[in-house]
Amino acid sequence: MRIIVFLLCFIFGGSLLSANQQTINAEEMYLKTKYESAAKELKQQLEKDPTSARIHNNLACTMFQLNQKEEAIKHWQLALENSPDSIYSARINYNIGNYYYKNNQKDKAIESYKNALRLNPDDRLAKYNLEVALMQNPPPPPNNSNSPNNQNNNNPPQEDNKPQSQQQPQMSKEEAERLLNALQKNERGPNHRKDKQDNTPSSSTGRDW
Repeated sequence: MRIIVFLLCFIFGGSLLSANQQTINAEEMYLKTKYESAAKELKQQLEKDPTSARIHNNLACTMFQLNQKEEAIKHWQLALENSPDSIYSARINYNIGNYYYKNNQKDKAIESYKNALRLNPDDRLAKYNLEVALMQNPPPPPNNSNSPNNQNNNNPPQEDNKPQSQQQPQMSKEEAERLLNALQKNERGPNHRKDKQDNTPSSSTGRDW
């Protein structure tokens, strides 16, 4: 099983000739895991150079090792704000990704690793950690609300879908009687009408003298 490479990028000050004594001391203390001493040296450096992305990043790494995570993320954010170039920013984003991963905020960790790779596509550690984080934090399954089964379940009962014309209307008692009388008249036919005419008095005005 692949695991995250949790290696914070401590940005060193360059050659020994260009680095001041405090920088050297802080780096030595950090490498020897003497984090409290390293933090003390870095804070003194920060007083002299408050906008140094390198010092903010290194102090963030040191504070994280001391389990002072809020201080760590604060200094990483300051390091990003003062970063001189994309390579610095990529390293800082990689560190922030590790910070979020350790705090079980994997969505934020994934985004930080992506940011690191956007700034430096050749960052193999960020790429590796991103792949591992994505495998451990797969995207949610698609919404199945539009599946055929759910559509069938959401349909109203079949009888409610019938056209109104197919429903049998109710007939009142009076309407039934009128219909029955009309049928009976039709069944009598023309003979009945003729008989009825024969029994009717003549309208002739002639007289039988």
